[in-house]
Amino acid sequence: MITKLKKKPVMLLKKKKVAAYCRVSTLSEEQESSYALQVSYFTRMIQSHPEWEFAGVFSDHGISGTGTKKRVGFQEMMKAADEGKIDLILTKSIKRFARNTVDLLSAIRHLKEIGVEVRFEQENISTFSEDGDLMLTLLAAFAQDESRSLSENIKWAVKKHFENGIPWTLKDCYGYVSRDGQLHPQPEQAPIVKRIYQEFLAGERMVDIVTRLNEEGILSLRGSAWTIGQIRRVLENINYTGNLLLQKTYIADPGKSVSKLNKGERDQYFVPDTHEALISMDDWQQVQKMLKKIPDRKPERTDDQFQGKVFCGQCGSTCWLHDESYICSEKIKGGRTGIKTCQAKSTPKYALEEAVEGLKDDEWERITVFPERRLVVLLTSGEEHVHQYRSRAYDSRKGFYENRKKGMMFRATNHMVKLYGELACFVKCEECGENYVAGRYKPKDPEKLFFSAPCKHEGAPRFRKGEMKKLIADVLGIDEFDVEVMDANLSHCTVNGKRVTFYFHDGREEVRYFNG
Repeated sequence: MITKLKKKPVMLLKKKKVAAYCRVSTLSEEQESSYALQVSYFTRMIQSHPEWEFAGVFSDHGISGTGTKKRVGFQEMMKAADEGKIDLILTKSIKRFARNTVDLLSAIRHLKEIGVEVRFEQENISTFSEDGDLMLTLLAAFAQDESRSLSENIKWAVKKHFENGIPWTLKDCYGYVSRDGQLHPQPEQAPIVKRIYQEFLAGERMVDIVTRLNEEGILSLRGSAWTIGQIRRVLENINYTGNLLLQKTYIADPGKSVSKLNKGERDQYFVPDTHEALISMDDWQQVQKMLKKIPDRKPERTDDQFQGKVFCGQCGSTCWLHDESYICSEKIKGGRTGIKTCQAKSTPKYALEEAVEGLKDDEWERITVFPERRLVVLLTSGEEHVHQYRSRAYDSRKGFYENRKKGMMFRATNHMVKLYGELACFVKCEECGENYVAGRYKPKDPEKLFFSAPCKHEGAPRFRKGEMKKLIADVLGIDEFDVEVMDANLSHCTVNGKRVTFYFHDGREEVRYFNG
């Protein structure tokens, strides 16, 4: 009897997914050649190995190795490793991988945790070897020290250039083009620089200058719309006087490669008459005096629980914190450039706090703000929680009555009254309930002060303070406006077009109209 034996299946060895990482820190011809050779060398090596599967060559071109945050190729490689697309990474040397000891060891240890090996060809080290960690720590420290030594040598050379009145690098700026080591006026942009200075010296606001330039289609140096920040940089740049100020910025830590504004920490060098001037020194100095008088309205950066987690429900952009409210970033940018984009309303911070009350920070991911005071909180579980908040503007007026009855000087201390006078927290937009606020321009006659709704609804027009006080006196049946009589009888009024609806404490409502 013949017995047939079944053929055993041949076990195919799974190929190892191998990638390579290459980097050069400058764009010089020598480095260009080194970069191309690295890519070509590792590509051939991986593809010729029978047990390896080519997983790509990740590279960063013309980027320093003292940090990893700006290295896009490095970040893509780490992401691919996390996704299981890489088993082994080849690189020429520790210097090419990272010169910062902390970044190097952090990346290596993370890769080891997920089972990815790294081999350094020049040092002949594998991260999977027994002494790999110790050797890497020692060699990375040497590489970082070498980087610092190179940085000190460069700083010395830069300082010698500055002492001789020679800029280390000379970049284009709006109005000038750099050529042959000197700045030359750019024919199309130079007149715009002169115009910006003339208009500012004539008393024009930066926001008005921005708006006109953008309306006329005049682009900034980057080819984009102008912003207030760009106008300010033009007004502050001493280059337009035909002189150079060297070492305006410096790098405090070569390991981080972050430039800081030089505010006296380093020597500066003033080099006169280096190129053709567009602005006189007298005009430039006058502009600096005027700029110092402009208050800095930039809010301080805060690391609160909502930073980067609040989004506009109308355009999807992130919202930025400003004066205790979150405002759509597109709306803020539109205000800076004069180009209207998103018109979403601001959301008070207290409303966001109410929406996540009782939740821990790791229990929710984001908040989307919508019109009609509606907030949608996305929980980490995937569920959505809808929160409808009430404006505290409705409760602020109530405080006037309670404190007035107690005999307290509430009106003298309340910040709303200091800003907006007797009508503070009294007049509201009928559509959204927002309080009307007084304009920044203060006329000689206080009765001509304009009030407007910040929501900018079509049905919420501006009115003068005197107009509203006449309507209040009319609805109360008194000859002249009296704030005490108003507080005693009325809770608030709403505006919709020319119609004004007054609400009494006893529940009655009466309507009056602007202009009769």
